[in-house]
Amino acid sequence: MVSYLNHVLNYLGALAIPGMWVALGADDTAIYDTEPAARRLGRDLVKAIRTRQKFPEQERVIADNRAFFASIVSANREWRSEEYEEWVRRGWI
Repeated sequence: MVSYLNHVLNYLGALAIPGMWVALGADDTAIYDTEPAARRLGRDLVKAIRTRQKFPEQERVIADNRAFFASIVSANREWRSEEYEEWVRRGWI
């Protein structure tokens, strides 16, 4: 599930740090056992933001996706001129 959500974030143009998950099953107290890992994940997130950590593989996926959609936006620039102008303004085209 975490990998799927990270994929969705990349598809939307956002970077993601590796996440965590908890399978409760019949043990609804299992979530409390993951607190140390959740705290580490929080620290990792803060560090990634502060240091502007790079994720080259994710950045390649995002760039490829943006290039694909840039071609669609460019091909339809006369029909959707406002969207085209926005992509140009953002430097994506």
